[in-house]
Amino acid sequence: MLISQIISKPLVYSEVHESLKSATYKMLKFWKRRLPITKRGKLFAIITSMDLINAFYLNIDFELTIIDSKIYSEPVYFVYEDEKFDNIIETLIKLKIGGLVIVDKNHKPIGVFTEKDALKFLEIKDLTAKDIMTHKPISLKETNITSPITILNTIVKTKFRNIPVVKENNEVSGIINSEFLLTFIALSNFDKNTFNSFSKESLIVRSYPCVKENTQVRDIVKIFISNEKCDAVMIVNEENKLVGIITERDILQKCL
Repeated sequence: MLISQIISKPLVYSEVHESLKSATYKMLKFWKRRLPITKRGKLFAIITSMDLINAFYLNIDFELTIIDSKIYSEPVYFVYEDEKFDNIIETLIKLKIGGLVIVDKNHKPIGVFTEKDALKFLEIKDLTAKDIMTHKPISLKETNITSPITILNTIVKTKFRNIPVVKENNEVSGIINSEFLLTFIALSNFDKNTFNSFSKESLIVRSYPCVKENTQVRDIVKIFISNEKCDAVMIVNEENKLVGIITERDILQKCL
């Protein structure tokens, strides 16, 4: 099976002379974690939601063009449209990246293949959440969240897209997610004072998947596939206390 046969179309992308603001709105409209950037129709770079969050943290002007902002990620990992599916999976795992840009013979991007896409085509081993989860993940106590800026700083400093929020007894109360955070950055019109005026409660995603340790991994895969906005599942014990977290990458790396 060739990768060109299964990638989602049409491709969502930005040109180098579009503004960071435009790229952000486009990413949020289509709920993409990464956005290929083209120059004269050819793949030039890629921007991720974390790149944009870091730019906001560093007070970079979102009216700047993408090329002038210099926030784009390099190198850009890509494969050609005639690449075999199995090779793509191996590349994702080897490079520890969330997605690959697919280009044609003229280096024009035609799609993006992500970890979530890969999960749709894999036969999952007979494993439980406890077998593959990251134990004792970094979390943030709700009482320590004093403002939206606290959340922004935590995401930037840890470099994690998903950080569970827990009560004092370690019971799960929600999660901080980079894409939801970026939504509020856009709603603030990219102004830190406006951003910090939002309620800290509004930035914590309360309804987010949690499963028990004995949940089958194949059932967790179904959660990822059925929910485009979900890229992590929190693992809890019988008392609803956080014991682990699973991402799409965990499944690819540990279940093949």
